[in-house]
This record gives sequence, C-alpha cells and structure tokens, in this order.
Amino acid sequence: SRTRLTGAGRAQPPHRYPPTIARPSLRSRSCPTLLATLTLAFRSPAVGSVEVGVSQDDTSARARILLGDARFRAGDLRGALAAYGLPEDVGLAWRVGRCRQVLGELAAAQEAYAAPLATGGDVADRAQLLAWRATAWFHRGDHVRCRADVGEADALVRGENLSDEVLATVRTAQAMEAALRTDRVANVAFYETALTHARAAADAFQQLRILNNLGSQAMEEGEWDRALRWLDEALALPDNTNWPTLLAVSVVNRAEIFLALGRLEESTADLLSARETFARHGSPLAAYSVLLLGEVFRLRGDSALARLTLEEAVAISGRQGDAQAGVRALATLGLLLVRDEPGLAAQCATRARQLGSSLRASRLDALEARIAVAREDWPGAVLAA
Repeated sequence: SRTRLTGAGRAQPPHRYPPTIARPSLRSRSCPTLLATLTLAFRSPAVGSVEVGVSQDDTSARARILLGDARFRAGDLRGALAAYGLPEDVGLAWRVGRCRQVLGELAAAQEAYAAPLATGGDVADRAQLLAWRATAWFHRGDHVRCRADVGEADALVRGENLSDEVLATVRTAQAMEAALRTDRVANVAFYETALTHARAAADAFQQLRILNNLGSQAMEEGEWDRALRWLDEALALPDNTNWPTLLAVSVVNRAEIFLALGRLEESTADLLSARETFARHGSPLAAYSVLLLGEVFRLRGDSALARLTLEEAVAISGRQGDAQAGVRALATLGLLLVRDEPGLAAQCATRARQLGSSLRASRLDALEARIAVAREDWPGAVLAA
C-alpha cells in the first residue's frame, strides 16, 4: 500500500544519518548506491536443465513451473512469464498473475487468476491464487471481492500443514483487506505474522513486499523513524536488486516522507529516480511516482506542470484500473483546480468516489469540503470536513 500525505508539522523529522556507502540506506539524504541499484535491468540468467532438474524440451506444467520459478527467484519476470506460458491450471495461474501484478499489470493479472476457475488444484495452489487475486481486488478498490477471496483463502489454510511461503501470501492478503476496513491493529498484526513466515521461508521477494507495506503503514501514522527502519531493512535484504520496481516503490515511499516533512528537493530527486526505474521496466507502478511529482509541483506553485503531471497519473492508473493510485491522483488534481475551476474539481471528486477505494478518503473529503466552500455550501462543507 501507499500512504496519504501527512502535514509537514505533524511529527518531528527523522534523525539524519550519514550517507551509507556499504549498502543502500533510506536514512541517507543522498544515496548514489541506491540510485545505481534502481537502474539495473531485470537479470535474465541462463537457467538451464541442470539448475532446475528438468529437460528444456519438457513442456509439462511441472517443468514449466520449475523453470518459471527459478527465473522468478532471479528477478526475471518476463522470462518467468515465458516459461509459465498459458495459465492452464491453478498452479500456473497464480504464478502468471503474480508476475503480472508485480509488474503493475493489474488487468492482465486478473485475467490470469480467472483462467483456471473450472479446474481443481491442491490446497496450497488454490490458497495462493485466492490470496493474490484478493490483493488485485484491493488495488482495484473492490472491497467485496477482496474480502470474499481473503475469507476463502483463510478457510483453506486452517488446519493444513502448508509452507511458510503460502502462509506469508495469505497473511499479507489479510493485512491488505484489514487496511480496507481501516483496522490498523489487524493490519499490522497480519503483516508481522506474514513477515515471520516470509523470513522462515527465506523468501526475499515476500520480505521486500511486506517490509515495504509495513513502512507504508508506519507512514500512515506519521511515525517516520519506524517507517524508515522498515524500509532500511527492505533495502538490506540479500538479492533485493532482483526486483528493481519493488525497490523503486521503497524510494517512492521515502519521497512521500520527505514531501510530508517539506524536504521538496530530496523528494523530487527520489521521485525522478523511481519514475526512471518504472519507465525502464515498463511498469504502470509509475503512477505512484508521477502523482507525487504532481503534488510537489503543486506545492511549489507550478500549477500548469502540476496539472499535466497529475493528469498523466490519472491516465496511467486508469489504464490499469488501479483505484488506489487513481483516487489519490484525482483528489490531488481536484485540490489543484478547486479555486479556479470548481466544476472540474467536482468532476474529479465524483470520479474518485466511483473508484470505490477507501484508502484515500481523507484527501477526498478535503477536496469535497473545498468544493462546498467554493459553492458557498456551508452545510456541505461542514459535512465533508
């Protein structure tokens, strides 16, 4: 998850640590090591038959999964997709969907999750599919389907002796569903349980994903030092450079902290770096860096550039059906327009409400209050506030 902007005066800024040379650290004000890391292309290792224990001519589902999983662990998402091929059963479907989702391709991910519904699959594969599909519903703002898939996944794993990898995925989905309900206690508890399982599985990918989300949750609370500790831990993970777009999400999160604290230059540098990484890998997750750049330009008073940038973020999120990014971008665009073009700002608010995500409700409430004030609708302003 990504977090809403918190006012600059709400908390003390995190302690400034000296730049780290040995490993990338989010606490340093500038980090060339991190920026270099983020521009690495996905590795495409030669994963041969000896490494995965199957013949390259074997096209069975088992062989495709073994080869695809090896490529996924190496961070070669496109190579993994090529190995998996068509999502013909549950085991292949959740793996294809996972790759698409990590790439930010939500529509393609959901197509993969829907493909094998008529087939069975073992408990572990079915739980993985349900949990990953639930997180796709989360990003698209569909609370009902997210909650349904999470509940079914949880019911499947109860009483089963399943791997830590499976349990990490299911608990992460439960944490994200709790966020939709604004249940902070359950959100953190599920994430910490998921992290325990991911560590037990030595799963660097899931650890990076969960640590990022824990950092975001701490940001929601305005606890900057705690957020930086989670994000620092993510960047210290072995093999984390296999997933440069996930590392770029960490940089976006750091940029949001800098933005909240009024450190606009540092925020801008991080956002430009992250946007370059997303662009290099063709990731629609670029919407998150672009919308925050729009916020930076708005705060700097460059309304024209802010508008262009925020409209770009709206377009990117709209193509993928990413409600989380879409609500944030539309609400910020509306706040930019409300003084001079309250009618267009109201259209932004309406579109944002239609997306259904509750994760940016406070920003949207602020926009609707400003619109009511512009219209001299004082009861409406009080209600929205």
